Amino acid sequence: MLAAKDPLFLTRVNERQLEHYARMAWAELKFGAPRSGLRGWESDRGRIWVRYGMPWRWFQTGYGTGGRTIYWLYGAQGPVFVFNRRLTYRRARFTDVAAQLEVDRPEAYHPRMVTKMHAIAEQPVRFRGSKPGTVRVEVHAALPIDSLGAAPGQAIETGIFIFDRNLDPLWEKRQTVAPEAVSEVMAYVWEAPPGRYLYGVEARTEGPDSVARPAARARSWIETLAFPPGELSVSDLLVAKVVEPLVVDAAERRDFHIVANPSLTFAPEEPVSIYFEIYNLLPDDEQYASYELELVVTVEEIERKGPALSKVLGELADLWGLTREGTEAIQLRFHREARVLARDMIPEYFRLQIPRSPTGRYGLRLTVVDRNAGTTRTTERSFWIREP
Repeated sequence: MLAAKDPLFLTRVNERQLEHYARMAWAELKFGAPRSGLRGWESDRGRIWVRYGMPWRWFQTGYGTGGRTIYWLYGAQGPVFVFNRRLTYRRARFTDVAAQLEVDRPEAYHPRMVTKMHAIAEQPVRFRGSKPGTVRVEVHAALPIDSLGAAPGQAIETGIFIFDRNLDPLWEKRQTVAPEAVSEVMAYVWEAPPGRYLYGVEARTEGPDSVARPAARARSWIETLAFPPGELSVSDLLVAKVVEPLVVDAAERRDFHIVANPSLTFAPEEPVSIYFEIYNLLPDDEQYASYELELVVTVEEIERKGPALSKVLGELADLWGLTREGTEAIQLRFHREARVLARDMIPEYFRLQIPRSPTGRYGLRLTVVDRNAGTTRTTERSFWIREP
């Protein structure tokens, strides 16, 4: 379980583990009482030192015969712990308030070799793998290169790290690239059997682990389900800024130019593109597959609140030529029908632009109907429209 608390997989050590051991050693030296058999990390102050490290500020009051009250402060947003200590005694006890704070916020660790940890916008997408019974997972990530503080000519270290449901490492891929060679969106791809996995995407400037510097990371759990052979199925929706076929009859993923949108966020009036794959359509006697697509765009949440919400939805319904559904939602529907020569994978894409789109969260729901087999599959994804 150490992997779950390792602040940065890119480094060769677990900084949190090292910090934990250092805190325990200090607590033993500072608060231990060998003659009485008290280990430093078992004392009240020692436990807090191990959980939170050195206090940001501390002081004590009450220098009379009644003992002392000791205060440990952990910053403006951090907890405050209060101990009572009798004179001539090494041990200090919690007050009731401090004990409750220990329960409410059990620990705090800040990797010393990371001056600031930035978030990485990432979009995971699941497709059928190249080998039977496998799933291809793509993680499209936007690395905050400007926030990593790279000097001119300084390379960027980046990598993806995969763990199983027990947090045992399965696979990793590291690479070092020049900042000018880092594309707007980095794609990380791996294939594995169906299951539950933890993945982490990380980046920082190149250099020794002993030098503190900013870093960026994203971590998420992902559940991958099988794409059964011979059964209709559909991949996740890959939401992108650009999806363009490179050939007239695009039949494979490589036949498309795709620029994914890891943040799933678009500016008003900006086109939204979607790529997905359909698997195992049933052919007819003439070896043709016949299918229908329905893409529904739903306004899930408008950021404008209050009485204006109903008015905005009504204007959108009129503008899009739709009937408003209820008081808080409208739907924009697209249909596509096709009859193609049978093959076990059909790539598809949509490009849509919502005129005068207000800022908020929108839902995408794709329904695939295999007309020959009479079966249906559905997949969903949300995206956001916000001002730049």
